[in-house]
Amino acid sequence: MNVPPSTTPEIERANVHAVYDHIADHFSNTRYKGWPLIDQFLTTLPVATLLADVGCGNGKYLGCNKHIYALGNDHSEELCKLCGARGFNCFVCDGISVPLRSGAFDAVISIAVLH
Repeated sequence: MNVPPSTTPEIERANVHAVYDHIADHFSNTRYKGWPLIDQFLTTLPVATLLADVGCGNGKYLGCNKHIYALGNDHSEELCKLCGARGFNCFVCDGISVPLRSGAFDAVISIAVLH
């Protein structure tokens, strides 16, 4: 079922989305090291691979492989700002309705997004 972001329940907006915006700096400071298997996967991608990281958080995986083009998105505007400050490409969107064309990416990750 594809639920448009405008119908996100208030309980999720208040207890998930608003919380991540509020704790973005602390969250980022505690999420700096990638998971080894994810890092390994990303470093094996061929040069010029197009990667989408859905729910990228602070972007810790966006810079893992300097030979690919990585695009991240997250619901938290504050986490996306942190990505931008680190020089990563990121945009704000709801992970339920990601405005990316199907089949356009060579690889997609979504790590620890569903709680």
